[in-house]
Amino acid sequence: MKLKSYIKDRLYFIFYTVLLGSLLIIAYALAVLEAGNQISISNIIYLFILALFMMLLFLAIDYIRHYRFLNQLVRMKQEPSLTFEYMDSRSFTK
Repeated sequence: MKLKSYIKDRLYFIFYTVLLGSLLIIAYALAVLEAGNQISISNIIYLFILALFMMLLFLAIDYIRHYRFLNQLVRMKQEPSLTFEYMDSRSFTK
């Protein structure tokens, strides 16, 4: 799986994470304003960077996991002794 197709596959997750992060930042800003304090732009940037970092970390780990899994499937397809039919027939004979 190429990175571009993986990102296309995960667009809903990315959109959801950005939306959730934005809502959390808005909630933080409203809480600060309600308390009568000034909104610190550095805190908002910090929250944004933290949310972005966590999303990218999750996507990187998930991509590596999917990449390894798909490579394993390709190897199973190329080696006749590791095909799905072979594995299924062996599991039913026991």
